[in-house]
Amino acid sequence: MQEQIQQILKRIQERTKKNAYTLKLELEKTVDIFDSKFGGVPYWDLQKPYPKNEEGEPLALLAQFNFDKDPVSKPLPTKGILQFFICAQDEELYGLDFDHPTKQDGFRVVYHENIDTSVTEEQIKALGIPWDTKSFEYFPIIDEIGISIIPSELCIRTSDVNFDQVFYEAASEVLQKDIGDTPFYELMSEEDEEEFEEVMGVGGHSLLGYPAFTQWDPRDDGEYAEYSTLLFQMDSEYIDHKWYIIWGDVGIANFFIKPEDLENQKFDDVLYHWDCS
Repeated sequence: MQEQIQQILKRIQERTKKNAYTLKLELEKTVDIFDSKFGGVPYWDLQKPYPKNEEGEPLALLAQFNFDKDPVSKPLPTKGILQFFICAQDEELYGLDFDHPTKQDGFRVVYHENIDTSVTEEQIKALGIPWDTKSFEYFPIIDEIGISIIPSELCIRTSDVNFDQVFYEAASEVLQKDIGDTPFYELMSEEDEEEFEEVMGVGGHSLLGYPAFTQWDPRDDGEYAEYSTLLFQMDSEYIDHKWYIIWGDVGIANFFIKPEDLENQKFDDVLYHWDCS
């Protein structure tokens, strides 16, 4: 990579790095209803109505995070369980309404501040919920998977709606000239662009941090600009010749929240999006 491109990259990383959490699949880990995991049987407070869509179909667990077991720092909740559900019966959209991506019908985000450890897996299964991901015809996760939550520093991605402005400022400083709105790829050779994308274009699973997209940022036109915090991201993942997670044609999913709602632990207004190539 050219030295100037390396300098631009370094400036972008330094300016945008923020504390977040990467999520690692633990394929050999045995998990239960109280663990942080992707898919499977969720924890549920039996005093609450289980999440269903407008057709009355119960939603399936996409992911849950137990902050009693796996501590994190604010602005995330520092206790309880945070869960993400999507429709298991939706063969095309995984519960997403592209016209109303904040409408929690085919998806739901639920927070349990307090955990009732007396609840059993049998009691939750008795609710008649979908939990066996292997039996789902359409679902991004092929099986229940344990995860670990790892403190990390993450930097902005090239597909983020805010990336262009950060790049213009960094490149103008390094090149000592105003590059205007020249896209990053026009300033690079094909080889440099590929290397740049390997660093700045990658996605991955995370809590907080920066989103990645295979097509576009849904906040690009400003309509959902207030959903500026990435709450949770789940990428497709292929390990040892096997897909463990796959969104459509190798896509990625994101859940965004307003900063003040996250601070107040209010999860009924979340922007859900996923896309694929």
